[in-house]
Amino acid sequence: MSQSKELRGDARCIVGSRLAFAALRSDGFVVAWGDSVLGGDSHIVAADLQHVQRIVGGINAFAALKCDGSVVTWGQEGRGGDSRAVAHQLRNVQTIVGNGSAFAALRADRSVVIWGRLDMGGDSRNVADFLRDVRSIVGNGSAFAAIRSNGSIVTWGDPVMGGNSLHVASGLLNVQSVVGNNNAFAALTIGGMVITWGLPHRGGDSQDVAAKLHEVSSIVGNGSAFAALKFDGSVVTWGCADYGGDSRSAAASLKNVQSIVGNDYAFAALRSDGVVVTWGLGEFGGDPKLVSSYLSDVVSVARNSYAFAALKSDGSVVSWGLPDWGGDSLAVAPLLRSVQSVVGNNVAFAALKSDGSVVTWGLPDWGGNSQSVVAQLQSIRIIVGNDYAFAAIRADGGVVTWGRADSGGDLREAASQLVGGWKNAVVRLLLIALKKEWSGACPVASLPAIILRGILEFV
Repeated sequence: MSQSKELRGDARCIVGSRLAFAALRSDGFVVAWGDSVLGGDSHIVAADLQHVQRIVGGINAFAALKCDGSVVTWGQEGRGGDSRAVAHQLRNVQTIVGNGSAFAALRADRSVVIWGRLDMGGDSRNVADFLRDVRSIVGNGSAFAAIRSNGSIVTWGDPVMGGNSLHVASGLLNVQSVVGNNNAFAALTIGGMVITWGLPHRGGDSQDVAAKLHEVSSIVGNGSAFAALKFDGSVVTWGCADYGGDSRSAAASLKNVQSIVGNDYAFAALRSDGVVVTWGLGEFGGDPKLVSSYLSDVVSVARNSYAFAALKSDGSVVSWGLPDWGGDSLAVAPLLRSVQSVVGNNVAFAALKSDGSVVTWGLPDWGGNSQSVVAQLQSIRIIVGNDYAFAAIRADGGVVTWGRADSGGDLREAASQLVGGWKNAVVRLLLIALKKEWSGACPVASLPAIILRGILEFV
């Protein structure tokens, strides 16, 4: 069977995990495809994936929040894909947050429900008495941090990677926001101070720059470092020096900064005059010397794991970083005109143009070459990337994919689910009815009536 990369349907939004996608249809049903172990196969919970309002993607699994406040999960069981142990607690949920291997759900009563890999955030028993009156939750690669209404912080997960904040607890007061990178957390207080914890040389220790960490407006993390933007437009960095934790080489240029973007190994700062300033590992975007003269009149900067792409005010795009992995867009430069937005996956970029067409570059087989679907990439309104593929939603709700087939670039398994219609409705309703029958909630005699209702609804 040949690969299928285009489907008519009624997709409203798409969310990616590491190697899979999940689409939320306008009727509240969910369709998944990609790596079957890491979230690309949702057939086990298909009967429950209705009346969904939001999908959250973890690294290895998905969690769907339903309109009634319940939650449905699928993907790698030990890393968040199996929530059966806490299913009875997943009621009146308002938000869900994922980290590398677990999920945390915040309920309407401000309590928290946790599941996933125990040593990486899936077990909060040690702090259960403190997880109340929670305002928001943030995850990093291996831990979680919850901000309570009184501005204090509760953490759990891998203690080395940020799951233990006891040594800085006295400073974690009046916290307004928390940012995580792969290995640590940084908290911003209402007074503009910064408190850090986690793996020390990866951002968890900011003692060397503590005197400068005041009057901070926002914090950005990359793979192994942090960058704090101050109200005066200056920047303070810490963490792994080579990967962006040391910005001394760019300090003179880091003035009047408006925003900062990080990839795995470097940072890029956009100044108010439209100039981009970079630092970090040179070949991964920390040194844009080949394109530095073009990095002016920039309005936004996108990133993948190994490169950056700057969108300029005239609709053109400049990229830099590892050449084959998205850092070199010269081959498609003539097509990069009238661009509205740029999206990165792990190893490639996709640019959405004002006419609804798409231009791609980077590793060809993993999303950088969309020639096989170029005719279908018309009237696109949304593009989403996971690690090695892209998925785009057209104005008519149809979905187009490209990239590595087993990571979401092939839609064959989702074909019958993405296309609406009476046949699909009947199958869904039959699954729901059978589930109720098995549980004793629906007599067999009522199955024909349920199926008839599905037919009448769509015919």
